[in-house]
Amino acid sequence: MQQLFAPCVLGPFSLRNPVVSLPFYTAYADADGRVTPQLISHYRRIAASGVGLVVAEASAVRDPVPSPYTIHAFDEANLPGLRALAKAIQAEGATAVLQICHTGRYCGTPGGLAPSPVPAFGVPELTPRAMDEADMERVAGAFAESADIVRRAGFNGVELHGGTGYLLASFTSPRTNLRLDECGGTTENRARFITRVCRAVRDKVGDYPVGYRFMAREYIPGGLSLEEGACVAAIIVRELAPAYLSVTAGSHECFAWLAEQKQKAGEGFMLAEAETIRKAVPTVPVIAAGLLQSLEVCANALATGQTDAIGLGRVLFADFDWLNKASGKKTGPARACVQCNTCIRQIRAGRPAFCSRWTKEEKQEYLRDVEPGRVISPPKGDRGKIPQ
Repeated sequence: MQQLFAPCVLGPFSLRNPVVSLPFYTAYADADGRVTPQLISHYRRIAASGVGLVVAEASAVRDPVPSPYTIHAFDEANLPGLRALAKAIQAEGATAVLQICHTGRYCGTPGGLAPSPVPAFGVPELTPRAMDEADMERVAGAFAESADIVRRAGFNGVELHGGTGYLLASFTSPRTNLRLDECGGTTENRARFITRVCRAVRDKVGDYPVGYRFMAREYIPGGLSLEEGACVAAIIVRELAPAYLSVTAGSHECFAWLAEQKQKAGEGFMLAEAETIRKAVPTVPVIAAGLLQSLEVCANALATGQTDAIGLGRVLFADFDWLNKASGKKTGPARACVQCNTCIRQIRAGRPAFCSRWTKEEKQEYLRDVEPGRVISPPKGDRGKIPQ
């Protein structure tokens, strides 16, 4: 058990423990993508929970024009807010990393960028546009620009979002990458655009720590297999020399398959993916995910070498004191995430996230900092219909 609470080294980072707050999108930025008091308060509380590493939520690169309430990780004008966010996390003793993302075919509008024109969720109106050479060059440059902005803002590192079926992950999938050029076909070819982005980022920021959120498999017919995922992981390690690989599985379009896997395996249902990737790239530390919320499962995953670090997303959002309770610093049982999906429904309805498990006082605290005109009340309708 002690390993979960002891200081450790994760790649270039010396952490107070191997527990990581995973990037969990809150939509707490303002309509122009600026850091708000609510974001600062939220991440200060996350860092004060005692975790070793905080990876702040997906922040937009310059291309395309991002949706409202998403942090903008570009432009000089956004640096002061980003600096304040980094300092708030670090002031509580945690290491601070910011994730940067291009949503690709999940941008929510027709004509978004993707490797191939495969409609998102099978909806013809959400058919993306296949990227050409100019698009790939521009987007690689956008990732490099944002990585440099994150570095200049004072974060300890930056993370590239290559999970959940967003742009980088969509190139690796044989289901969404149907290209007939050098960026399609074999697993190695489908990783060419990732290679391009990794090289652009590394050329821009030098030896600055760069992590990678990695989709190890897709859990959907015709999607990325775990064997292919291990191959892609090796390519990323070769081209980027990442600080770590934060391993996840599945995309926004495979909820049914993920739910089935979760039902079969229970808590820690993605540990097998983390262990496979760790064995495939033994020189790079791995962060595991997958509803890890019991002390025994987390401690065993570290002790048996399935992972180098424990990633908490919705679990920590439901109970910011999860780690303090697990270590005995605070009394009482941890408040478990019950997967009611209130947080997800809030986001999908264009509202800032909050948790149904929070106390009245916690909800009021978050309401206090919400941008005027935004609504934080839970959406109406049936509970639990949107899987994780």
